[in-house]
Amino acid sequence: MDDKSLAALFLRIHPMRDISVLTCALVITLALGLDLTSRAQVSVTETPSRVVVENESVRLAFNPSMDYSPTEFIYKQGSGQNLISDGFILYYQFTENGRLASVNEGTRGGISNGHYRLVRDAAGATVEFSCDTPHFHMTRRVTLPPTGSSVKFIYELKCIKEESFSFYLPYAPLSARLNRLATSINFIGSNGIKTNRIRSEALKSPTLNTGSYYGQTDCYYSNESGEGIIFTNLDKQSLAGISQRATPRFKIGSIERNAFVMTPFKGDYKKALISHLNPNITSRRDSANSSTVTVLRRTPDLLIWADHATRKVFPAEMLSAKAPMSQEVSIEAARGEYEPFQIVLRPSKKVLADVKLVPAALTDNHGHRITAQNLKWNPIGSLRSSYGEDIPDLLLQKSSISCQPGQNSVLWVTVKVPDATLPGVYRGTLQLTSGGIKLGDIRVRLRVWNFALSPTSRIRTFATDYVYYYDGAVDLNNETDAKARALASKGTEEEVNNYDVRMRFFADHRIYETGFGPRPNYAGAIRIPWKLGANGVWDFDTIDFTAFDKARAYCYNTLHWPRFSYEPELAPYLGFINQFTFGGKNEEEYWYMRYWDPVLPKKDPKKYLPSIYDLADDFTPVFKEKLLRYIKTIADHCRAKGICIDEHGNGPVFFIADEIPDYTSGHAVVKKTLELARLIKHADPRVILVVNGRDIPDDPEILNLFDLWTARAPVATLAKLHKMGKRYGDYYMHSNFNLRDPAIQPRVQFWSYWKYDFFWIGDWAMTMTPDQRWYGSQRNFGNNWWFPSMTGKYGEPMSTIRFELMREGLEDHEYLCMLSNQINSLKKLPKSESRSVFLARGEALLKRADAAGGNYIGAGGEYYFDGFLRDPIKLLALRHDIGEFLGKTGSSRQVKR
Repeated sequence: MDDKSLAALFLRIHPMRDISVLTCALVITLALGLDLTSRAQVSVTETPSRVVVENESVRLAFNPSMDYSPTEFIYKQGSGQNLISDGFILYYQFTENGRLASVNEGTRGGISNGHYRLVRDAAGATVEFSCDTPHFHMTRRVTLPPTGSSVKFIYELKCIKEESFSFYLPYAPLSARLNRLATSINFIGSNGIKTNRIRSEALKSPTLNTGSYYGQTDCYYSNESGEGIIFTNLDKQSLAGISQRATPRFKIGSIERNAFVMTPFKGDYKKALISHLNPNITSRRDSANSSTVTVLRRTPDLLIWADHATRKVFPAEMLSAKAPMSQEVSIEAARGEYEPFQIVLRPSKKVLADVKLVPAALTDNHGHRITAQNLKWNPIGSLRSSYGEDIPDLLLQKSSISCQPGQNSVLWVTVKVPDATLPGVYRGTLQLTSGGIKLGDIRVRLRVWNFALSPTSRIRTFATDYVYYYDGAVDLNNETDAKARALASKGTEEEVNNYDVRMRFFADHRIYETGFGPRPNYAGAIRIPWKLGANGVWDFDTIDFTAFDKARAYCYNTLHWPRFSYEPELAPYLGFINQFTFGGKNEEEYWYMRYWDPVLPKKDPKKYLPSIYDLADDFTPVFKEKLLRYIKTIADHCRAKGICIDEHGNGPVFFIADEIPDYTSGHAVVKKTLELARLIKHADPRVILVVNGRDIPDDPEILNLFDLWTARAPVATLAKLHKMGKRYGDYYMHSNFNLRDPAIQPRVQFWSYWKYDFFWIGDWAMTMTPDQRWYGSQRNFGNNWWFPSMTGKYGEPMSTIRFELMREGLEDHEYLCMLSNQINSLKKLPKSESRSVFLARGEALLKRADAAGGNYIGAGGEYYFDGFLRDPIKLLALRHDIGEFLGKTGSSRQVKR
């Protein structure tokens, strides 16, 4: 008998249909969790201390004293125990009157005007809570459907006051029983094909990772009971920045949304997780690793083939029997450019020992030569990722290798085109040998364009060198050995004398090192020394520029570093403060802030390096006068030496602040930074000040104090800065270009920088010591673009595919700048048929290049590049068309026969 029949039978048995009878019938129906028109409905129980909604699968409880946040999540078909240990609560930190404050639903801190209501409709029952915080109007909706176990959470924030935040949305601790986390990853196999796999790891304190990218799905489960929760961000409804432990910036009136689904289960966690993943995910070849393979030799015993460099060739990667044959490898480059390509050997039956590539000169039809010294080759080795994948990346420093049967052995070949090379086609034949016996010839055809790249890049690209060494070859995949054998910089005379080898390595890759002074950056030396007086006060009046001038002359004249460069240590410790001025966890993380923020306790002077700002001074007249003389002395000297002078005769560049709180925060650091900027500009208005932060204020007074910015702002704001004549840049996003990313990403990023007119690009760490190689648990070498020499303690560092392709991107950037300049020059010429043809062709190329650069977009206050060209074949084809155009229309430093 069904439930409706039971109710009808009750009325037939009791024909006296008064109100008590109807009430009894209704009680029976509600007790069954049903009404007279639907078989499934969420039941609701409301009391002053608890609101409970439940269906046949899930029970949710909400606590009015905690702003109706969910405090119980029970799966009835499982253990029946609570799967969360606290509650789903909004939590964020902000600055208030220079001090750290927070909003926390769990303690009702910062929450006001709270309003609760229950909404019932076809979707089920929704518990909605709206409230105000000091910066947002928040609405939280939790919906339980009439049937099933999937619970939908939606958080909406409407900004009513701008601020910087450290966000957790929501902060949701889970039950300690959920001691495992399973996620789906794209595993990169030895053949380069990505396969969807489930990865599981242990958890100590499980907390929902709600600040993930669109569409992420995680599984938190118990490896004992088999009970768990599937967490799924709803596609394009959860903005990455809103929930991360970052400092997103929200505009007044903007609405941000975080929506996700929680589904409890019991049983096989893999089956449960897979059922929530995209069913279209299958094993597939990565389109961002596309190939233009040409077979140079194919025999039953040996396959030799060539490919372009903007890809990774994996050990087990197979070639089609239909792959085209070619007599030579064709490459093209401008004068002053480096051009790489890859040669791959695959023996089928036996090991090939002592395999070498013998370079040879390249010559044109007129006998002009590019000597063999300009050809360099390196075997490619692999680094092991956090998922245990061996991914091609290292340019090994070996003079020969052994090639294993059935495996690809890859040789990375780089041709340097000297600046004085005449344009034309150059050919040469390289030899592959094994034990001195020739395996085959590698014929190379190089087309040299009729233009040259400037030795100094237009985009100022710098890095910081964390100096450490090895005495000999080290297996970088052996973590214990790599750490144990690392030698720290000591600043010895031998080290100082050989340090320029590292700097030439930087310069050959079109970047410069911010800390290169008379001695290595981390050897305890500083570039403009000061003296500690007998009275314990630092003397900034006496400045000895001898070593500084010598180092700068070498950097500018020999290494071709840009004179208008980003110099964080030109005036040591001038105002170097960083993000831990906001939200630092302990004293060590505040170590920069000691200079400027009197709110914090004063630090132990023996523990920290000195500052020109003594907290006891608090910008007294004596300190101001001392600072003005110090700044003017440095500025006058640099201008006299032609250092850091832009096209308008301004400079030098002082790095004044790093990742400070927003200007509207009222933080003491902000006030002191602005006061310091005013002092410096008063001392010398031509000094260029850099501020590295997430905030670009609307206040014209603040805008006029600083000349260089970190671009963490909407495109419209960048356009505003550009119109004002301001320059901006950003840290090179090394965390996005780690070992597992496609090879094209470090290269194409510079097309994006060109499109949005970035002036400088920096990276605080392109090489890290072995104990600092991870972000969290991810061992993907995001901070390691090169490694110490494996052939000698002070030899040239060992490069990586990622670092070589960064240089390719910098060279592409030069092409794009020349393309823009050439089109502007064509527009100024008198109208003619040929001028119109070339102009139309150039503008079409400019449009294609613009599309390749993608877009600079925002999500939750974070800004990043997306939509850029990800197919290396298309990128190389476009680069070819631009090179051909520049060679025909003429460009800077053109050479004719």
